[in-house]
Amino acid sequence: MKTKMKFLLLFSLAAIIGFYSCSKDEDTVLPADEAKAEVTNAVNDMKGTVQDVMNAQAMQAGIFMMSLEPDFGKSLVSHYAFVNPKDLVMFMSNPSKNKLFKPSYYAKHDIFPTGTYEYNFTTNVFDQTDQHDLLVIYFPSDQAAFDANTNDAELAITTFSYQTYNLYDSWDQTYYEVEVPTRLVAYIKVDNVSVFTVDYTASFQLSTNNEEIVPKSLAVTVTVNPYTFTMNYSGNNEEYTTSMSFSQGNDVIAEYNVTVKLTSDLWDEAPEKISGHIQFTPLKLKGFINMFAVEQAANQTPANVALMNENISVTLIHVDINRTLGSVEARAFVTDWGESIEPVLVYDDGTWQKLETIFQPLVNEFDDLFSK
Repeated sequence: MKTKMKFLLLFSLAAIIGFYSCSKDEDTVLPADEAKAEVTNAVNDMKGTVQDVMNAQAMQAGIFMMSLEPDFGKSLVSHYAFVNPKDLVMFMSNPSKNKLFKPSYYAKHDIFPTGTYEYNFTTNVFDQTDQHDLLVIYFPSDQAAFDANTNDAELAITTFSYQTYNLYDSWDQTYYEVEVPTRLVAYIKVDNVSVFTVDYTASFQLSTNNEEIVPKSLAVTVTVNPYTFTMNYSGNNEEYTTSMSFSQGNDVIAEYNVTVKLTSDLWDEAPEKISGHIQFTPLKLKGFINMFAVEQAANQTPANVALMNENISVTLIHVDINRTLGSVEARAFVTDWGESIEPVLVYDDGTWQKLETIFQPLVNEFDDLFSK
């Protein structure tokens, strides 16, 4: 069996792509040796950025809180952290193929942790000190506060609402009830200074077969001082648009703006075309992909790689020096599990590297970040 998912997923996830007119400088392709060095240096810079985010006070405070009473922390994550960050990016890039909410999220909200909790330094557990419908937690933000028996940090969920849907299970031919979040506002303060905020708003509808919950709109804003992250989604059965921005002050760290044109129903067919751009400073992928044609070519036996590449026009740009590093193409590889179609970066001398290999160090950093 052919394995083409790495190729399709990468382009869907990255949504890869920008349909802009190239500047004259960008038309200049760096020699292969220079381009390879710039790619390596850029990925290392990107790794450093992820590490800097990880070291932000809000991130460290949240990680420390989770370590104080792991079972309590896990219950919070399972109920309130209803979207894994990687799943959110996957969904935004291709809603027809990816799930927004974790399966474990579909639970009754009356069992969710609510009320006010304070960390007890004698018993080493969180004691509930008040009952209400939302959530407030007081805890030490780091080891120094813990050693001083001081709950200097506060996590609060100030707004939380959800909507109930009856979904149809075609296998069991039965309906079941699920509740999906439509609004969430929360913050973390340390020494009464806000270091983290999140504001989430979403609206949904049932798919035509009543088997899926289809988002109509979604907006997320997260601040982790000194960083700001925003993500938006809106769409219909003909096309949808997603955008993301991650910045430090006026400096863009990462961003994308992508429009996906659909062949028919959002939940039935592959996208027809993806256009837009994605940037993780200092690298930007730009161009376009006729996604439906690419997938049709990939489904042939053997995969029609030449036809795939006729429908791909993507280059990798270094934005700091405003030069093209190479072009992205599909390549076929034979593995123990069959044929694998993967994207590669082709340099000006014809040598190439798999994109997966190039960006694996960065992927590892994100995996570490999201597993905390």
